[in-house]
Amino acid sequence: PALPDGQLEIQVLGPVQLAGWPADRPPPGRAALELLTYMALHPGRRFTAEQLRTVIGRGRTRDLDLATIRRYNGELRRALGERLPEAKPGGGYQVVEVSTDSGRLASLVRAAEQPAPVGERASQLASALALVRGFPFADCPEGTFGWAFADGSLAMQMAHQVLTAALLLADLAI
Repeated sequence: PALPDGQLEIQVLGPVQLAGWPADRPPPGRAALELLTYMALHPGRRFTAEQLRTVIGRGRTRDLDLATIRRYNGELRRALGERLPEAKPGGGYQVVEVSTDSGRLASLVRAAEQPAPVGERASQLASALALVRGFPFADCPEGTFGWAFADGSLAMQMAHQVLTAALLLADLAI
């Protein structure tokens, strides 16, 4: 499913990539993309630089310092503008108006679980499954996105959501 104009989406249901990034701006580097991805996958939450350093630093061969996290956030802010408002003391960083394909998939699955005509539910599930390009966070370089595979594994939760969509669609077909 295509994105509306101006929509920015982090795609993690396969190799991590950005959709809708402004063509006139250079894409963020790998570490800044990881930071943006983490915040986009936790909508509505604010993070201190220390919290982000702890999470993003997981699995890396060298520690990230707070200045590095702030530099990445500055890089993102210059590119995203109001989508990453200036952090306020005690408030932390929060990305807004940046969606994820995993969020869209979850929303489509929830909608398909509601009472509706079979064809409508099947269409929602087919749209959800069309978002999948591979295993979540596929092809991430070693030492990056470690947080997606740790503690209850966000990647496995996403894979479970994909399987749920496939099973619900199969059940409708039967």
